[in-house]
Amino acid sequence: EVVEIRGPDPALVLAGRFGLRRFFERQVKGNTEMQESSWLNRAARLRKEARDLSAALEGAHIYHCFFKGIALIGRFYRIDDRRLDDIDLLVGEGDRNATLALLHAQGYSDLESGVWGPATDRPGVTMYQVDPQTGERDAAAPLLDLHWGLESVTTVLPGNAVAVPNAVLVKAQMEHRLSILPDEYHAALVLHHLVRHDLLHVRGLLDLALLWEALPRDGGRQLTDLAQRLGVS
Repeated sequence: EVVEIRGPDPALVLAGRFGLRRFFERQVKGNTEMQESSWLNRAARLRKEARDLSAALEGAHIYHCFFKGIALIGRFYRIDDRRLDDIDLLVGEGDRNATLALLHAQGYSDLESGVWGPATDRPGVTMYQVDPQTGERDAAAPLLDLHWGLESVTTVLPGNAVAVPNAVLVKAQMEHRLSILPDEYHAALVLHHLVRHDLLHVRGLLDLALLWEALPRDGGRQLTDLAQRLGVS
């Protein structure tokens, strides 16, 4: 049975369900106007928070990079093009404690505190901002996914961490006031995320396609090297 999508433009309705409506409106209809929406307001808040964190980490001499959605705003997407759910931040394993101390000082708390089970073994933690007035979680603030490694794609449960070499992290450059890896390395991280989630992340598939198209014709060696290290080549 064929599923029918209701609406005057079913393709855009479907794109909207995957958090990409404005991107496809712009590509198909040439609509360049910025439109007020909850996505736009949320994306602006995430970008500001990520920029503040990048400046703090840079000041503390901690090598880091942002990746996936937040790192692609201004590069491939306008700020209202793509839904952003959280901020993904990667640091070296050796900088884990220094980064956590800095984030706690910035008003973040660990979401998984007191949680037991396999998720506590993953090489990272999800954090949230505390409202200074109430001392409780700020429900409107973005979540931060801090990674000091990546989960192995060969195991179902987390626990076997795959380290991202510092030699990769030092390649990050400041773009739009965020520390971001070159496209080849960034593509390898997005590919790892997709493989880990069985290629079911539609926005991630588009992210990878855009990064891939941006590579030079003679590029790909760095992507291949890092993808092999991450187990996704």
